[in-house]
Amino acid sequence: MIKARDAEMEIEKAAGYSDIRLTKISSHWSDSPLDKPEGFDSLWAKPADAASTFSAVCLFFAEQIQDELAGLPTGLIDATWGGTIIEAWSPPEALEACDVADEGTNEEQNHNNYLWNGMIQPLTQMSIRGALWYQGEANTGHNKEIYDCTFENLISSWRQRWNDNTEGLTDELFPFGFVQLAPNGDNRNNFNWPIVRWKQTGEVGYVPNERLEYVFMAAAMDDDIDLHPKNKRLPSSRLAWAALNLVYGAKYDEDDTSRPPLTGPQPLEMTTDESGSSITVQFSQELEEALREDDRFMVCCLSSMDECDQAVYGEGWVGVPITGMGADSMSVSLDTSNTGCDHLSGLAYLWLETPCAGEAACPLYSADQYRLPVAPFRMAF
Repeated sequence: MIKARDAEMEIEKAAGYSDIRLTKISSHWSDSPLDKPEGFDSLWAKPADAASTFSAVCLFFAEQIQDELAGLPTGLIDATWGGTIIEAWSPPEALEACDVADEGTNEEQNHNNYLWNGMIQPLTQMSIRGALWYQGEANTGHNKEIYDCTFENLISSWRQRWNDNTEGLTDELFPFGFVQLAPNGDNRNNFNWPIVRWKQTGEVGYVPNERLEYVFMAAAMDDDIDLHPKNKRLPSSRLAWAALNLVYGAKYDEDDTSRPPLTGPQPLEMTTDESGSSITVQFSQELEEALREDDRFMVCCLSSMDECDQAVYGEGWVGVPITGMGADSMSVSLDTSNTGCDHLSGLAYLWLETPCAGEAACPLYSADQYRLPVAPFRMAF
């Protein structure tokens, strides 16, 4: 829903997008597949009539696409239910691939396939051009260890089902965008949130990649300090830029500098200096001067980074400071002599539940007009 800042202004702005129509599926779970939705909260309504109850990220994403591709008719379908697990939105074959038992959670809708049956399967008889996904927090305490498997197979099974059920009218590799998990609370001894962020990228740190082909994302770990951030424009803009690059890139000339970026700066390699006292990470793009704060970079003091994820902060992951910057690189100290850490197995960046100081206030951003953040990552030594 539009609970963004200046909501009335946002709704008034949405009314100006005459080529957008909104459909919102009524929330409904089912223990068996349905052929049609149980109901609609809105059906191909104009933004002025339905924006106040519609997904803000979805609508803002479409508005930005419209700004670039004027006159492109756009139909949006909002099929959402807050606080739900990925397993509920997955068809059986996706969960079978990951050997997921139906443990469910406290809410009756949170069982394997229930929301797929009631809210997604009924839509697979109509052709679509792509999908957006904004979920993850409900899995920080439920099957987080296999989220890379469940997410990858949800995407592939959705694509296959839509392609089959529309007899090929829906592309079997339709674009799939997602918002990476936002911040939550300042809990330094719970690494469930960065684990899910990492697994949302197939344990690579960025998309698209070999596991997640034709997938794009918006980093959101710096969007307010709230699981439901008020500034929905921030992830929406990043999501739209990535889509314009990946999906609509053909409209730009090869050397067109106005083509938005697909990702923020990515870590390419790391090197340790001769003394072994610091490490330098090379990135794919130029960086702004870093905001230097404690604990944004951490080293693992145990034999593996997975072990550090299970340990108390300070005994596993230990914060290290940024010591230097280059145009497209940064260095951190490896001096952990005051912590009792005598073994280093890996480096992590933004490996916390709420890893940034505030809205758009992480240490590392691209030094261009888009100012995309470096997404959370980890690298083994």
